[in-house]
Amino acid sequence: MDRLEKLTIQTMTIYLYIFGCCTSGYVTKQTSNEIHRQYEIEAIVSNLPEQNNVPQQQQQEQQKQRRNCSSLPTNIVDEIASYSQVLQAICSSVFDGPFKGKTYNFLAEFVDKFGPRLTGSESLENAIDYMVESFKESGLDDVYAENVTVPIWIRGNESLEMVRPRRQQMAMLGLGTSIGTPPEGITAEIIVAKSFDELKNKASQVQGKIVVFNENYVSYGVTAEYRISGAVVAATYGALAVLIRSVTPASIYSPHTGLSEYANNVTKIPAACITIEDAEMLQRITDRGETIVVTLKMEAQNKPDGISRNTVAELKGSSNPEEVVIISGHLDSWEIGRAHV
Repeated sequence: MDRLEKLTIQTMTIYLYIFGCCTSGYVTKQTSNEIHRQYEIEAIVSNLPEQNNVPQQQQQEQQKQRRNCSSLPTNIVDEIASYSQVLQAICSSVFDGPFKGKTYNFLAEFVDKFGPRLTGSESLENAIDYMVESFKESGLDDVYAENVTVPIWIRGNESLEMVRPRRQQMAMLGLGTSIGTPPEGITAEIIVAKSFDELKNKASQVQGKIVVFNENYVSYGVTAEYRISGAVVAATYGALAVLIRSVTPASIYSPHTGLSEYANNVTKIPAACITIEDAEMLQRITDRGETIVVTLKMEAQNKPDGISRNTVAELKGSSNPEEVVIISGHLDSWEIGRAHV
């Protein structure tokens, strides 16, 4: 196996993990956040398809995001563009050449073997062992694992029910790191807002209620801010809990989980995601002036931090071995699915 072939299969597999696992992987807490904030938004937004079913203002915002995706330094943009032939060679090898189907088969075997791989779980540690051996068998130059401290979070049982103006069970998923509710749950009136600014304008009405964010989808990187920061924003105005419209452009009544964050000196409140369909329904009902009351129950717990491992593999270049390019993904996943594309 030559160096291009090794780079091809390992790189493409890692990219499948990046976009397929949908978890909060850890390199270090600081560097992973910096990379996400500065670069991931540009990379994702620049590849957004046109959406004819979104308002014109939203489409203009998407186009603006695309134009501004070159906010990276010009020399970096030019350097990336200079690798177009290399990229084409890799893609040709993966999609039409000797590695056609191999990345898919590798990923399929991996997720079938280990299933969900929540941070701190035995299945994740077994998956790390497997990946280290796979990297070694692929002939990469330096393969090792290094210990890293990770948060341990347990979902537990959870449910959401609308109890007024009628009863209806609603699909939901607690957000990672969320605290739980009391055993009897939280029963309260909801208040719906489509943006942080709208909630700020309704600040006097929030105290003692459950906030529902029914935000418009712009891009994953942009819209995920509601999932990440929604609990802090809602708690600032006195909310008891927060429900976030799933960060996705489409839905088949499927809630999408993800990481939520808390802030120092702001009360921690339970945070969960709901489906697009239910977020729109709650919006319509409240727009008609009706009062909605829901009961949210979550057994979520944050345990003391544990030890997992970063999986590291190096492939030294032939022309500029002293230069370093970092490609990061993650092997962990949420526990509600097998975590694959």
